[in-house]
Amino acid sequence: MIVRPYTDADLSAVLNLHRRQGLGYELPVLNECPVSCVIEEGGNITHGLFLRQTLECYWVFDGNAQWKRQTLGRFLALHRQCEPVAADLGYDDVHAFVPPSIDDLKFTLTMNKMGWQKSNWPVYHRAIVPVREGVLR
Repeated sequence: MIVRPYTDADLSAVLNLHRRQGLGYELPVLNECPVSCVIEEGGNITHGLFLRQTLECYWVFDGNAQWKRQTLGRFLALHRQCEPVAADLGYDDVHAFVPPSIDDLKFTLTMNKMGWQKSNWPVYHRAIVPVREGVLR
């Protein structure tokens, strides 16, 4: 087993693996992922891991200070300011992790009206550990 950086020559093998998984999601542009590697076994690519950049949204405000309509208007104003900056920096999307205590149907409908989509996929997170010698870069 060889773990090595992904190269453009691996594209067809990785696309074939992805197709055979049958999960129905679209891969990002793989050579644009800032971190990627594959496992090669017996001359064949058997696994790949690709990390693409995304943003996480933190919206802070005084929930008692304004009418809800005003609060949403302020959120849209912030969104209009930040979105072009994020796009210029090369980001494709942003995620908002919403506390279960406020994630109800009304909240979902409001977010949908503002262009946000609720993911059907569970989210997992992991802390990044410091680089150690011998680790691929």
